[in-house]
Amino acid sequence: NRGSVSPWRSVNSIFVCFVIEAEFNMTSKFSYMRAIVVVVCSYLFTFCDFGLLRGFKQDLPRFKIAIIECPGGADKGEDGHRKDTHYLVDGLRTHGADVQVFTYTDEQKEDVLAEISAFADAYVSRIDPGEYEFCTEENYFEMLSSLINHGVIPFNSPKDMVALGAKKSLLELVGMYFFPNSTYLYSTPQELKELFPITLKDHGNRVLKQNRGSKGEGVWWVHILNPFQAAELAVASLNFSDDGQFYVKAVEAVDNHHEVHLLDSFIDKVITNYLKTPGDFVIDMEFLPRIAEGEVRLILSGKQVLYVVNKQPINTKENLHSFSANLGAGASHIWQKPADWGFIVEPFLLHMDEMLDRLGVDTPPILWTVDFIRHENNNFVISEINASCVGFSAHPELAAVIAKVLLRMLQQMK
Repeated sequence: NRGSVSPWRSVNSIFVCFVIEAEFNMTSKFSYMRAIVVVVCSYLFTFCDFGLLRGFKQDLPRFKIAIIECPGGADKGEDGHRKDTHYLVDGLRTHGADVQVFTYTDEQKEDVLAEISAFADAYVSRIDPGEYEFCTEENYFEMLSSLINHGVIPFNSPKDMVALGAKKSLLELVGMYFFPNSTYLYSTPQELKELFPITLKDHGNRVLKQNRGSKGEGVWWVHILNPFQAAELAVASLNFSDDGQFYVKAVEAVDNHHEVHLLDSFIDKVITNYLKTPGDFVIDMEFLPRIAEGEVRLILSGKQVLYVVNKQPINTKENLHSFSANLGAGASHIWQKPADWGFIVEPFLLHMDEMLDRLGVDTPPILWTVDFIRHENNNFVISEINASCVGFSAHPELAAVIAKVLLRMLQQMK
């Protein structure tokens, strides 16, 4: 039972050996010959793709891969594992890998480090540190860095996770053909208070994003309200004065709910939630009105585009202020082939190496996404990059492709 041999090949071997053994089943004096033939054929056919028809095939290296999870969180099934972990384990084992799933917590950091270091050639991180009670980013990244120092190949390193997951990294793409140039970063409350009102008054609409987050959490479309718009929102009693204060409507992408605030009040909310500690950032980006037409998401493994998802936001009378194409906001997602979106895929692949270099990414993740929004002149610009534990439980067929990409990359690194 060799790990690099798929089950159907073993069945094929047994069947062929049974047929050959039957040819010798003439008299008992051939019993010793029958035994020898069965043993030899079982060994030989195990290495053949189609029995005798293709000859011998040299085994690929049998890599040992650790998949790291953390207990808790909304992404777990009844067995306590991520719903897509089973697919990934099966995909890797089918292609010959020896796979074990390890559960990380901050309290068990040293034990998990020792166990994975002793076992694995590579690890696959399936933890978003911001999502779990028992795992903090600082401790988890420290453990991953120690694994790398022990020679365990990362998928992915903490450096690459931050480079692709932090919204501030988007600033490194300013000047590239597929990125909006009107993008700013605020690292202190004072910067936000002084500069954001200026950009908002200049443009009328802006998008604020917290530095880390997923599924549209902490992503706000902010625009200035006038008295007519306030009446539409049943807040006609708002006092529109000339003292420099004005009201804004803020819509959060996670679920398309909207809030009405004085601008200063909304800024205070942003500071309280997203600029709490040193190192926090808020990104101020151009609002792209054609978000109402949806987003286009590239699903990638390594440098290969697997699928393109046409994300269509909900469009009902009750959701006229919708600007999110997330499933949680009622959007529909249509999975299509990359060839159907060649006018986005081909230019992106052409510039992907430059993008990864600008971001400082050494190894692209085995599963990550890039979102595009329609812009001027029917061009598309990047609005988001997601590389922090992208899930695929609704599409288990991705596991086989991800496994192939991972093992190919691992073989090149070894």
